[in-house]
Amino acid sequence: MTDNYCFSPPNNTGIYVQGYATGTRISRNYVEGGAQCISYGGGGGTLQMDHNVIKSAYLRGIYGGTSNLYSNTIYGCPTGIYSHVAGYPAKNNLFYFTSSSQVAYNDAGNAAYDYNLYSDQHTNMFGSGRSTVTGQTGEDHSVIGNPSFVTSADLHLNSFSPCINAGVDVGLTVDKDSVSVIGKPDIGAYEYYSTSPPTIIPVYQDRITEDFINLFPNPNDGRFSVEILAPLKDKESILTIVDLAGETIYKGVISNKENNRQFDFSYLYPGIYSLLITNNGKVISKKFIKR
Repeated sequence: MTDNYCFSPPNNTGIYVQGYATGTRISRNYVEGGAQCISYGGGGGTLQMDHNVIKSAYLRGIYGGTSNLYSNTIYGCPTGIYSHVAGYPAKNNLFYFTSSSQVAYNDAGNAAYDYNLYSDQHTNMFGSGRSTVTGQTGEDHSVIGNPSFVTSADLHLNSFSPCINAGVDVGLTVDKDSVSVIGKPDIGAYEYYSTSPPTIIPVYQDRITEDFINLFPNPNDGRFSVEILAPLKDKESILTIVDLAGETIYKGVISNKENNRQFDFSYLYPGIYSLLITNNGKVISKKFIKR
């Protein structure tokens, strides 16, 4: 279950998976509100939850159970993870919470937690399992501090975030936005990428007609699909989205084997943006309007 946007009322669960099997993956979802953001039951084996943004649950962010939790951003939940079975890993996760919140409850002293960032630490932050991060066996690489989000509404990272390159390789190659992980992963759902103006902007003489790609719907609410109408010559091409000021909003890689990709930039301000694909020394461009 991937790439869903879910806003839930207080008594509901945002995403609930029933009858799962080992290998089931819950990935790259944005879930806000609800009694629990993500939960599951009626299955067996091990789930994987990665690169999800979990925000402002009324009770619990994630029901942990028998799941591997990697690179999730859990923001403003009274309890971040509930009932995570001992021995199942929680790595590269970003926990942003208040002084009264619990990172995890009933986690049975889970020693498989490491390479996480916690915005603070306090007594009983791990409920009945353990108290604080400092000095916990196995949690030698975790960080305590401000994650430095762009804003409280935009949970991407600033350039000075302590999350950058602070994670550990768990075999995942792209983040929630499909940005490639290069070197050590960043902690949380998003990899940091530079917002400096891209060098490809001035190359107007090499710009290819936008008829090579189809972007729809256009205008859109930030959620759209890109269809490649002609084969790309390079094995991998750089895909960039910039605003009218030339600031890079997104930078990633697209393979010449792909002919369709979905994007979710609903957090962006309304305005006009350009999607650029650098291929074979030239730039394919397409403008779109975010309402």
